[in-house]
Amino acid sequence: MYGVCTVNVQMNGTTQLVSYSTNYPVSHLLDQCVSSFHISVAYRPYLQLLTSAGSVLPMDEIIPFHGYKDVLTMRYIRTETQGLFLPLG
Repeated sequence: MYGVCTVNVQMNGTTQLVSYSTNYPVSHLLDQCVSSFHISVAYRPYLQLLTSAGSVLPMDEIIPFHGYKDVLTMRYIRTETQGLFLPLG
């Protein structure tokens, strides 16, 4: 059983009201956010959702039946690798 909810999602100073189904993984909500903000799906692996308290929502976590009540933030994950280049030899 699932429900349909809406939540305000912020990104880069813009807020969108996003509809999503509950009792699905958070990755479903992220897909809805990507669509609402008209972001290319190529960037989806580099995005994450945060609660108003700043906690990252794990993509495999199941969305509660009553959804999220606070404003969520979508942001790009920092992808630069530092310190991984080791000298050869």
